[in-house]
Amino acid sequence: MLSVVTSVYRTAQFLEAFVARVDAAARSCGLIDYEMIFVVDGSPDDAIAVLQRLKARHPQIRVIELARNFGHHPALWCGLEQARGDPIFLADSDLETPPEILIDLHAAMADGESDVAFAWQRERVGSWLTRSTSQAFWRVFSALGEVRIHPGVLTERLMRRTYLNALLAMNERTVFLAGMMEWVGFRQVPVEARRTLRAGPPSYSWARRAALAFDAITSFSAAPMKAVLLVGVGIAAIAMLGALSLMALKLSSPGFVVQGFTALAVLLLFSLGSILAAIGVVGLYLEKVFLQTKNRPLYVIRREL
Repeated sequence: MLSVVTSVYRTAQFLEAFVARVDAAARSCGLIDYEMIFVVDGSPDDAIAVLQRLKARHPQIRVIELARNFGHHPALWCGLEQARGDPIFLADSDLETPPEILIDLHAAMADGESDVAFAWQRERVGSWLTRSTSQAFWRVFSALGEVRIHPGVLTERLMRRTYLNALLAMNERTVFLAGMMEWVGFRQVPVEARRTLRAGPPSYSWARRAALAFDAITSFSAAPMKAVLLVGVGIAAIAMLGALSLMALKLSSPGFVVQGFTALAVLLLFSLGSILAAIGVVGLYLEKVFLQTKNRPLYVIRREL
């Protein structure tokens, strides 16, 4: 049985077409027996009403409503934990990536050797600012992260149960799916996809994009802490050299007087800023330890329809 997993946040207008297109794609692959899991992540639109109407016509639909908005990745994680089938098709419901990519993903796994087939895009869609910031993030992540993620990777992927079980065994409170899915390993096959811009406003605000970027980097790299250490050592070394130089000048010229209150004030402010920045970076990692030790659930299910 195939399990289709997707999250719902401000995508009510796309759900009718999403169900029809996924159904057609699954049947063309010979996957007639399937379930379709929709995780409603505190969506403020009429997604619940739309899904109830769809469920009346498609009994294989399962609707899981979360207690509030927990975020895109925790919502997808909820759907993956609820999935009962094999293979599992993970997708976004906004139709930016055509649901028919399921056909290409299924074909890529036809050899029986691959554990995962994932979609990727050669060129990102959106405004110049969106494309530029996205490319910058992936470059930084590739340079700092402990895993190498395929450039242009998308949410859509088809997974075997053995791979999904290994993925779900990762007990992390901060979920960054792209990194976790790569870290698990297994044999993964890339499949190129063409995306289009969704109608209406994007589901990710700039604040949420920035938060996800910080979570991604700090979850898979200790480089920021190492950088803080190197900067601290560098500042201390410069200060030590400056102090030795002043001592040497004073010894060689007893009448020498150190001038420059402004320069001293600037150095003090720079040192204070460096210390606060270092404490902030360490605090980011301590926050992750704090969240992990609290062991709160990633999501809370309000009801299943």
